[in-house]
Amino acid sequence: MEMTIPLVAYYWRGGAPREHQVRRVTGAGAHVLTPDRWYPGTVVEMVFHYDKYYLKVAKIDGNPGTSVRMRGRVVRALDDGVLVQFVYLSKEERHVFQHFLEGGRVQGQI
Repeated sequence: MEMTIPLVAYYWRGGAPREHQVRRVTGAGAHVLTPDRWYPGTVVEMVFHYDKYYLKVAKIDGNPGTSVRMRGRVVRALDDGVLVQFVYLSKEERHVFQHFLEGGRVQGQI
């Protein structure tokens, strides 16, 4: 399932974490818009949130304040960011993230 509401991702580079837009996300991975270009195989820990500006105009099925911490392995660097494949350590982690994605549906949409 591809996310239907905008997400943002935070990650740490040694300083204060900054918000980065997420172009696409599924249960398998994400395309994160960032100036950082990591080598394929690099593991990055990120925290995903629903985009607070979008939530001002859309009511979603899930809790708008929810965030989920994920690990992603860089698959490829692109001109506008990176593609990461999620690294799940358990079935429960996968379930929690899938539930987070499902909660991002706009209320009333199928």
